[in-house]
Amino acid sequence: MKIKSAFLVIASLFLVTTSQAQSQAFSPKYSLGIDYGSIKLADTTASLASSLVSSLGGSVSVSQSATLSNFRMYGGYDFSEELGFEIGYNTTSSIEQKFSGTAGSRYSCASYSGAFGTKFTGLDYSAIYRPNNSWLENYFFRLGMHSLASTTSGSVTASTSTVSTSSKISGTGLMYGFGYDRKISDILDIRAQYILMNSIAGVSGTSSNMYMVGIRKSF
Repeated sequence: MKIKSAFLVIASLFLVTTSQAQSQAFSPKYSLGIDYGSIKLADTTASLASSLVSSLGGSVSVSQSATLSNFRMYGGYDFSEELGFEIGYNTTSSIEQKFSGTAGSRYSCASYSGAFGTKFTGLDYSAIYRPNNSWLENYFFRLGMHSLASTTSGSVTASTSTVSTSSKISGTGLMYGFGYDRKISDILDIRAQYILMNSIAGVSGTSSNMYMVGIRKSF
């Protein structure tokens, strides 16, 4: 229902845009840009440790990387001074989780260790609204959706044996946020923005809060 509602809102914005573009003397503009963002990760070491102890018994120590970097390349089209559209491609660094532990007495190989890495890639689509208000000049707001895939790979070593594994899931969710474009020339802007994505890779209850900076070229 949330994704359906987002599509209806975006469709409504495009209808408004079309009527405005026809009634105002505005030359549509294309844009290209790149953003970089850093996401502070939630600590999930306790969950992984609990799962390993539940399966193997004994005890385990788990560590996890604290941040995740996201690179976003995008193209945009401004229908009017107020409304536009953007399509972005996202790729992240990897969330690293390392662990080492001692299995319960029922296993002949008492010690084990391993590591898992998870990264995300995919597209986002959003309508952009720039208020026609002097107090909010250069600010913009976005509403749309994302389609991301989560790829996890890793290995577990016990004694002299190593087992590797890999999995991939994908799905869609909503995205929204706001930002500020600061002109540094007639065609170049420096951009700062905040983006919230929920249901990452289609997993309900997950979300990311990203603060991003970048550069945007219009032509």
